[in-house]
Amino acid sequence: MKGITKIFKRFFLILCLIIPIILLLNAGIYFFFIMKDYHAANEAAPVPVLERISSGLILSDQGVTVPENDQEYLKKHGIWGMVIDPVGKVIWSSGLPPEISLQYSLADIALFAKDHLKDYPVFTQVMGDHLLVLGYPKNSYMKISNYLPVQMVQKVPLAALIMAAGDFLFLFGVYYVTNKKLQRSITPLVNQIEELPRGKSELIPETGVLESVARSINEVSAVMQEKDRALKKKETARANWIAGVSHDIRTPLSLIMGYARKLEDAPGLAEKERGWASVISKNSTRIRQLVNDLNLASKLEYNMQPSKLVLLHPVPMLRKIMAGYLNDGIPDNYTVDFTFEEIGEEVCLNGDAELLDRAMGNLINNAIIHNPKGCGIQIHVFCGESEICISVTDNGKGITAERYDYLAKTPHYMLCDSNLKTQRHGLGLLIVRQVMEVHHGRVEIAKNYGEGFRITLYFPAVTLSSGDLSKGGITACR
Repeated sequence: MKGITKIFKRFFLILCLIIPIILLLNAGIYFFFIMKDYHAANEAAPVPVLERISSGLILSDQGVTVPENDQEYLKKHGIWGMVIDPVGKVIWSSGLPPEISLQYSLADIALFAKDHLKDYPVFTQVMGDHLLVLGYPKNSYMKISNYLPVQMVQKVPLAALIMAAGDFLFLFGVYYVTNKKLQRSITPLVNQIEELPRGKSELIPETGVLESVARSINEVSAVMQEKDRALKKKETARANWIAGVSHDIRTPLSLIMGYARKLEDAPGLAEKERGWASVISKNSTRIRQLVNDLNLASKLEYNMQPSKLVLLHPVPMLRKIMAGYLNDGIPDNYTVDFTFEEIGEEVCLNGDAELLDRAMGNLINNAIIHNPKGCGIQIHVFCGESEICISVTDNGKGITAERYDYLAKTPHYMLCDSNLKTQRHGLGLLIVRQVMEVHHGRVEIAKNYGEGFRITLYFPAVTLSSGDLSKGGITACR
C-alpha cells in the first residue's frame, strides 16, 4: 500500500509541475504570435491617434488647421483623415483616397461611423459640431467587441493550433519519460509474477518508487518456494510409500493366491470350502490388480513411468492386445468384438504398446465390473480429422446423467480435495486418462445415458510419406 501511495504522490507532484509549465508555454506562444502584432499596431492605434490629431487640430472661421508633424504622422502610417462640418461637407482632408466622397448626409455618417467606409476601417471623434474621421488601410482592422488589428486576429487560429501542438508534445514527452521510468520499475515485477507459477524466482532489486511492492513479491516468492519444496518432499514421500507398500504386498499376496489355488484343486475338499478358496483367489487377483493400478497411476502422475513411444499402426496393435486378453479368458456371459475401418498403412500413432495394452485392458475390465449380468463389448478403430480414434462400447446398463457429471467432476483417488468422506471412482479411468496424456491425446465419454457405455480415445495421427515407408526403421508401424 505504501508503494501505491508513493506512486500517487509522485504523479500528483508531476501534475502540479505540468500545469504551470503549460500555462507559461501557452502564454509565451500567445504573446509571441498575437500580442507582438498588437503592440506593433499599438503605435498607430485608433484611439491614441484620434486623441493626438484632435488635440492638435484647430477649428476657426478660416477653416481647419492641423500641425505639419501630425500630417506627416498620418502619412507615415498610411492613415487618411477628414473633418466634416455640420452640413456634411468635408472642409479638411489629408491623404484622402479618390473614392471617398466629400459630401455626406446624416444617414451616411451614421452608417460609416459604426464600421467601414468604402472598405476602409474608420474611427471618428466629435469636435464640437464637427466630426473628425480617420481612415486606416483596408483589411487593417476588424471590429469584434472592439477594433482589433486584422493581422493579429488572423493569427489566432494558428496560435491556437501551435498551443495545442505544443501542449500535446509537452504532455507526450512527460508521459514518455515517466512511462519509461515506471516501465523499468514494473517490468521486473511483472516478469517475476509470471514466473512464480512455474516455480522460478529471482530476487528483484528493492529500489525505486515500487520498492515496497518488490519487497512483497520477494517475500511471496520465498514463501512459495518453501511451500513448493515442502510439497515436493510430501509428494516424493507419498510416491515412495505407494511403491514400498506395493512391493511389500506382492510377496504375502502371492502366497495367499498360491495356497488358494491349491485349495481349489485339492481333492476331497468340500464344495463349500472349495467355493471359499475360489472367492479368496478371485479377490486376491483383484487386490493384485488394484495394487498394480495404484503403482502405475503413481508413476504416471510423477512422470516416473518411462514411456517407449514408437510408430504403431492401430489395427495390428489392437489385434495383438485383443488376442492376449481373450487368451487369458473372460466369463461366458461377456463377448468382445473387434472391428475397424480401412486405415492406410501410412497412418500411424506414436504410442507405447505396453501402456496402451494396460489402458485397453482397464476399459474392458470397467465394462465387465459394472455389468455383472454380462454384456457385449465392441472395440472399433477409425480415422477422424488428423486423429486416430478407438472406441470401446458396451451394451450394458450404461450411466445416468448424474453419474456422467460425477465421473467428469469428481476427483480420482490420486487427486486431493476437501471431500474425504465421499467414495471416489476407481483408478481404471484415471490410468486411461494418464496414458492419453502421455500420448498427447484425449478421452471422451459419450452421453448416451441408459443405452450402454462408450468411451473414445483420440490420438494424434502421424502420416508417413512413401519414402518413409520404404525405409527399414518403421517396422513398428506395420
